Amino acid sequence: MAIIRALMVESAKETYAIPIEAIRENLFVEPEDIKTIQQGKVITLRDEVLPLYCLKESLGMGEFEEQEVYPVVIVEAGDKKAGLIVDELLGQQEIVIKSLSRFINDIKGIAGATVLEDGRVTLILDVASLLEDGRV
Repeated sequence: MAIIRALMVESAKETYAIPIEAIRENLFVEPEDIKTIQQGKVITLRDEVLPLYCLKESLGMGEFEEQEVYPVVIVEAGDKKAGLIVDELLGQQEIVIKSLSRFINDIKGIAGATVLEDGRVTLILDVASLLEDGRV
């Protein structure tokens, strides 16, 4: 059991925790700033082209939806960086990581779970696994 600082985000009406150590920055992206290269979405951030992924699509929880502005979390693991489109940025908080049972411990992209103040269980994203696995 460990305590970490995480950014809480909402995607497909579910709350997820992204460890702060994997986050480089948060920003809001306008539709005209999103380009398509080789059938994938990208943005240019300070002269760097970053792949852009919809979190709910990556987790199999829904489809990408057109919006007026997109909340994006720039994540990094090792030498890989990407932008994750989420529905809403909820803020930072300290959370207690609880490991998952051995039966579901091998789910790629999930590091564990935490119980929020209101009693809801929230999954903690494993950014390194998501980026390495190519899911995002």
